[in-house]
Amino acid sequence: VLEKKLKEEGYDMKDFRTLMDLDSTESVKAAVIANLGFAFLPYMAIKKELYLKQLKIVDIPNVEIKYDLYMIYKSKPEPQNVPMDVIKYFEKIVDETFC
Repeated sequence: VLEKKLKEEGYDMKDFRTLMDLDSTESVKAAVIANLGFAFLPYMAIKKELYLKQLKIVDIPNVEIKYDLYMIYKSKPEPQNVPMDVIKYFEKIVDETFC
């Protein structure tokens, strides 16, 4: 996705010097925080580091990368013998307290 978008904007991946290939978002963030370069990461992956002022966003004019995100999860069996009002209470609390 990144390579395609950069190509559309007239950039080539060969224009960038790749210092390392890392397998996890955490290792990429650690490398950037250690001033080893920059990275393209989703906002949600760096939200905490932005708040702590460890990282900052650098905008590239006319470049906005959008992509599809899919989630797979294991469905859980319905709780048995739990009164419906208890379930509704917990659903309400979760909606009010989690963001």
